[in-house]
Amino acid sequence: MAAVSVVGLAACGTGGGDSAAGAPASASGEQAAWQQEDPCSLLAEQDLRPYLGDEAGSVSPKRTSESDRPTCEWKSGDFGEVTLGLWQPPAPDIVTDTDKTVEVGERTGYITSETELSCAMDVKAAPAYVQLHVRSADVDGGREHYCEVAAETARAALTKLGW
Repeated sequence: MAAVSVVGLAACGTGGGDSAAGAPASASGEQAAWQQEDPCSLLAEQDLRPYLGDEAGSVSPKRTSESDRPTCEWKSGDFGEVTLGLWQPPAPDIVTDTDKTVEVGERTGYITSETELSCAMDVKAAPAYVQLHVRSADVDGGREHYCEVAAETARAALTKLGW
């Protein structure tokens, strides 16, 4: 139940924070530098392949920026899906208050959901968190710790961001 609550709260965050010092974006609507990043440019075909299979190179990404959260989504068929977003939680505890974590390079991924074919996590980074939700199209290739696969994908995005 706690994981469901964390996912619900994380989805409702406004993402209006800014800078490593935590200063909010101005009331005039000025965006922080991280809000201007293009999350669709952060993952290459090889990063998408574990989830989208052979279709990884032909799937067109869909960009959104709800609540000033730059997000990119790739979908393949009924199952394969990757959603990558950048955001600032209104209170970091809604993300970090969990015992379920995975190493993402030198950072920590806070797992909000994991099955043998999917993972949802938030990776604490500065100036923003990287939020990653993945689901495999390979319904026969399940793994016990699927977030370990997703951690490599999150690490690739963080590397491209230079965070």
